Amino acid sequence: MRRAIFCALRWECRPVLRALRQVERRQIGRWKAWRAALRDGEIVVVQTGVGMERAREAARAVTASGAFDLFLSAGCAGALDGALRAGDLVVARSIVADGARFDSDAVFETRATEVCTRLNLPFRCGPVLTSPLVLTSAVARQKAVEASGAIAVEMEAAGIAQIASEHGVGIGEVRAVLDSADVELHESGDFMDPESGRLKPLGVVRFVASHPSAASHLWALRRMMGAAERSLTGFFAGYLGR
Repeated sequence: MRRAIFCALRWECRPVLRALRQVERRQIGRWKAWRAALRDGEIVVVQTGVGMERAREAARAVTASGAFDLFLSAGCAGALDGALRAGDLVVARSIVADGARFDSDAVFETRATEVCTRLNLPFRCGPVLTSPLVLTSAVARQKAVEASGAIAVEMEAAGIAQIASEHGVGIGEVRAVLDSADVELHESGDFMDPESGRLKPLGVVRFVASHPSAASHLWALRRMMGAAERSLTGFFAGYLGR
């Protein structure tokens, strides 16, 4: 079985890479990638950068490199369901965006829920929304719930799912919640590079200077990232067999 796992940022790739042995660094088009062999086949991990268009183009480049059985979108998500908290896992039953709907691969969904249950990882299954914009307010998230019925939101999976659908590849998604539905967020575009996720020093300075609550916001974001990364690390250790 040949699987490609797509993550937007390097810190989101780390939980997958920790679960692999003898990882080889690759370049697929302009995208950073890693390859490893498993007992049941091969894994390719691709860092796409943030956003649906980047993810779509990365998935298109991967399909040009060979045949795959499953595309998996992984990383963090924002909660739309009020019961979800930082670190909870979301296994997508479907991926929705702009009226489109892509059903998840049933074999992957079953396997993912088995892993979460066996390892006692908190998780929910349901539709996941791919949004072109960060939903920074509770009001925006509530509107997204009403329009889509989704329980979580991210910014890449629908682009990957579109390419998977065009090429007859199964699609799956597992995300760790970064922030709960009632958290008010600041836009991070000015201080984070959307390709790598690295902080821009001058952007951070401007952000801190213009937002009185910036320090507490950044500290909270770091804690939420830590919770999400730990959950993803546990999941992929179980899913990939270590």
